[in-house]
Amino acid sequence: MIALDQFPRSPWRDTHTAFAQDIKACRLAMDTISAGGLDIDERWEATFFAIALGHCEGPDHLARCDLIH
Repeated sequence: MIALDQFPRSPWRDTHTAFAQDIKACRLAMDTISAGGLDIDERWEATFFAIALGHCEGPDHLARCDLIH
């Protein structure tokens, strides 16, 4: 999750490439949550999933963030 969502934002800051992996990170987060693979008891890990869901903006991005809670 960090490699897809967080890492590209630093080296490619101020370019469209910084956001190129947002959709992949969002899909990975949603698939992991749907499969029951996210241990909500580990809040620090869940935070990275929530950030990835929030970064991939669209008409439903706020609803996706609610999947973590």
